[in-house]
Amino acid sequence: MKIGIDKVWISTTEFKVHDSHYLSQTTPPLTSIRESISPIYTDENGRKVFGRSYLNTDTFNLDINQFGLRLNFNPSALQHPYELFGADILPKVEEQLKDELLQNGIELNFDDAILKRLDLTKQAETRQPCSNYANLFQYLHMPRYKDKDAYETGFTFGAQKSAKQIVFYDKREELLHAKKITLDANLTRCEIRYKKKAGKNTGIGRYGSLKNIKPEQVQHIYTTQLSQVLRHPSGTQLTIDFPAEQEYLLHLKTINPKGYINNWLKKQGCISIMTKFGTRSNLLIFLKGFMHVKLAERKAREIEQEAITETHRITGAYISVDDMLKELQTHFL
Repeated sequence: MKIGIDKVWISTTEFKVHDSHYLSQTTPPLTSIRESISPIYTDENGRKVFGRSYLNTDTFNLDINQFGLRLNFNPSALQHPYELFGADILPKVEEQLKDELLQNGIELNFDDAILKRLDLTKQAETRQPCSNYANLFQYLHMPRYKDKDAYETGFTFGAQKSAKQIVFYDKREELLHAKKITLDANLTRCEIRYKKKAGKNTGIGRYGSLKNIKPEQVQHIYTTQLSQVLRHPSGTQLTIDFPAEQEYLLHLKTINPKGYINNWLKKQGCISIMTKFGTRSNLLIFLKGFMHVKLAERKAREIEQEAITETHRITGAYISVDDMLKELQTHFL
């Protein structure tokens, strides 16, 4: 499965502004202050610019301040609304960017530009929409995705201000929401976002190095990062409290002390129970509160096995977070 280059931010001090009138400007409010500081650049017409310059188009976002020029663009999105493209598309994208930048009076050195941000992306047609993997993402300790678009079907690992983030979200919903594009398949996307110091965190310091990187190097960077998250949490089990389920089971026990477990299984169903508890280990912890540990172990195994048998008769159903985890590992690792 192709790993796409989804977002790139580069910065450089090696640039020329032929004509600053193409750019929007923000300047210091006081003329006296403006005259007492050095300009951030002087264009080829001799015009001195003191504040910040910026230009946003459908192709890129550009910003110039006292630290230099920063350029943001999405190579894959420039080719297709949702299909992904690897580093081999970058020379073509660079030519497109150079042409449009020149039309707006700007020229810069791409190859030596510092890589500030890099998003590596995979996507796959999954058995269920992204939101149906909530039990798995909770198990992996991935909170709800709360970026600027606040997609309810997204999950993220890493704080908003973290240098690195891993985000799973429903690409089909995003396309419908943002571009009115309708897809029939459940398209789940995983993005690894190196949001700060991308060069240090990936070992790709310059844009020129990214442009010439080999696919196996990209695969190694991507897999190394994602494998740290897309696995069972080491040495710990998810802490799950089911007070309502416990109260319900105690109620059944009061009514029928000898047959309450079988009555519970009959009313709830093994698939529903395994989906709720996520793993056999979590179910075992719950059952230990009602029976001897050996009996609880046997009953947990029986419930899981029956759920597996039932699942085989229902297309697309899940029995546990293990089932979900194996599917996502197959697609994304």
